[in-house]
Amino acid sequence: MAPSSRAPADLSIILSTRNRCASLVQTLASFRGLEVPLRSELLLVDNGSTDGTWDAVNSYRHPTLEVRRIMEETPGVSYARNRGLSECSGRVVVFTDDDVRVFPGWITSLVRLLLDGGADAVVGGIRLPEHLAKAWMTPLHRSLFASTELLDPERPAHLISANMAVVRTVLSKVPGFDVELDPGRLGAWGDSLFSWQVREAGFRLRGAFDFAIEHHFDETRLSRASLLRAARVQGVCRAYVAHHWHHESRPGSARRLLRRLLDLAKLRMRNRVSAEGVPMAELQLIESIWLERQWMHESRRPRNYTRRGLTRITR
Repeated sequence: MAPSSRAPADLSIILSTRNRCASLVQTLASFRGLEVPLRSELLLVDNGSTDGTWDAVNSYRHPTLEVRRIMEETPGVSYARNRGLSECSGRVVVFTDDDVRVFPGWITSLVRLLLDGGADAVVGGIRLPEHLAKAWMTPLHRSLFASTELLDPERPAHLISANMAVVRTVLSKVPGFDVELDPGRLGAWGDSLFSWQVREAGFRLRGAFDFAIEHHFDETRLSRASLLRAARVQGVCRAYVAHHWHHESRPGSARRLLRRLLDLAKLRMRNRVSAEGVPMAELQLIESIWLERQWMHESRRPRNYTRRGLTRITR
């Protein structure tokens, strides 16, 4: 990453945002009481918003954090995060989103293992607020909204961009996020692929769940239509990573796709449809259908990585 022309910070917080002005204002308000034990900077990266977000970014001040404002016009949150990486200077880099609420001890909890040398990358705890944690949800449902309750703190399966941090030395081997993934592109899995690359490079991943932040996502994401879209995104991104990064071979995709479509039709004939919430079995079928559909597309493309590679192939 290119060095910053400013005096280096000990810690950089990168928050990417796009067209969520009202939510961003509440997120930034929760930053006011933040206990920051290090010399720190907050990079607010606007990914080409059109709703007044840039005005909110420009007007924000923090009592202790140096606030830096960056406009990244190329759509896609991975572009925004990579832009933040190219401009930050901290020896520890924290990522978060524009729809979370943080608490005073958040940063101290998140970076302690990094500063003590007990980890190279850390995923912090994330929970759903009471008004968004519905009775129909299982732990798997909640994981779709970034809940960390299913992650093992000693060996987390992946990082989550709403609450994660890495030491800067990680970036010498895994320099950024895949720009074909995440919202604005295929829709998700940028943080997952990044974390698997971090582990592949020999770095240690840990969890720090003692000061969980809250994920205040838009309530419309609980609708049936939105959950079905989320399952589709999971399948599409899974296919991308399976082909380009794992170099999987999946003969018989067309046959599996047909079977999954028949299974879905049978399931829907048996189950009552509700306006909010979707049974996990149906979501898993939708994901597997889109995995096969996207696989047939991705498998015709040249691979973007050597097997389990750390950087994209430049063509």
